[in-house]
Amino acid sequence: MDKIGSGDLEALKRRNKSLVLSIIHRQGPISRAELTRLTQLSKVTITRLVKELLEEEVVRETGLDISSGGRRPILLELHPESGFTIGVDVGLESIRAGITDLKGNILMGVKRKNEVSQTREELVQKIKGVVDELLEKSDIRTDIRLDKIRGIGVSIPGLIDAEKGVILFGHVVDEKNIPLRDLLRKHFTYPISIDNDANVGVLGERYLGVGRDVKNILYLHIKRYAEDRMSLGCSFVLDGRIYRGASQTSGELGLRLSDRKLIEGLREEDWINFKPWEIDPPIPEQAVEKIVSGAQSLLKKMVKDNLAAITTDTVIEAARKNDRVSLEVLQEVARKLGVRIAFLVNFMNPELVILGGDLVHAENLLLDPIREVVGHLAFEVPAQTVTIKLSELRGEFGGCVGASFLVLSNLFTPTGLFA
Repeated sequence: MDKIGSGDLEALKRRNKSLVLSIIHRQGPISRAELTRLTQLSKVTITRLVKELLEEEVVRETGLDISSGGRRPILLELHPESGFTIGVDVGLESIRAGITDLKGNILMGVKRKNEVSQTREELVQKIKGVVDELLEKSDIRTDIRLDKIRGIGVSIPGLIDAEKGVILFGHVVDEKNIPLRDLLRKHFTYPISIDNDANVGVLGERYLGVGRDVKNILYLHIKRYAEDRMSLGCSFVLDGRIYRGASQTSGELGLRLSDRKLIEGLREEDWINFKPWEIDPPIPEQAVEKIVSGAQSLLKKMVKDNLAAITTDTVIEAARKNDRVSLEVLQEVARKLGVRIAFLVNFMNPELVILGGDLVHAENLLLDPIREVVGHLAFEVPAQTVTIKLSELRGEFGGCVGASFLVLSNLFTPTGLFA
């Protein structure tokens, strides 16, 4: 019989410890007896692991459970103030950084304007600057201990090799193949993780939002860029794990069509339905076109006849006031999104579709038409199986909360992001 080496035993202990911590995080307050039942580990092992977690102050005892006879068992919960994380959300128009506790609660944040960086050095300095500002402001807070920060998570739109910490192609920087994690390590001693914004979004939903305990998820991230244009990113959770693909780049929607003219015999009708997924023309342009064509709308009054001042947010606000033009535009956009979601529902057969990003504040104005289209176009069985919901990680620092789980996932799963 082969002997189990010390390295194997240590790895087994880490896996068991992460398993226990993950269950306490998701289901706490919880008793030791219930941990034993759920993990199927021995009572002795659970006692030892809980003792270590209590000594490390990652877990704390809180209250007493209902007794089925004898002494009432002591309950355990995650100790949120035993550690902190920094989440950085790099967008095309802004860059945000926030500090969260171990439960993902945002404690404070800072925001700066952003635009596309020309070099990797410029991008690194922007991230360093916003993190430095956050640390400086948090230093006066008595409820945040900087010596207990467990890492920095960075969300970046684009193609990201999360395992190597490399931006293969990023929408926020003109350079390619940037070893961002290594570059940031020159400035920070904390562990650093990076990933694209769609994977960050679904990771946050899995731990804190509507995706808790759901094993098969399709996450669509609608992101705003120049001139109120919006594009779609995608992430898949399959059997409880983010599917990343062979090169860590899964989830891109559409084809790279810059060289399509070089392919002999390729006609427009052969590729027109495989363009990168965007809301095009932008929502404001669609509204302006209807108004110029003679449609009456509240939008003109809202922007004092300056049609160039109409934004996506203006259209959503007007739609909530039952403006016909705005309602039509949002319904048309939602139906087009619904067609694509129906295709992915057939392809993937998820339990849950989550819509996240810069359009979710439209809420049912967006959600209801999408559900209607998916119900009609997806095949009957997957359509009846799937639920479509909006992201719960919203607000100004919702992206930072998601990014924090790039760090927290390393606590709650045996091998972190790549479990």
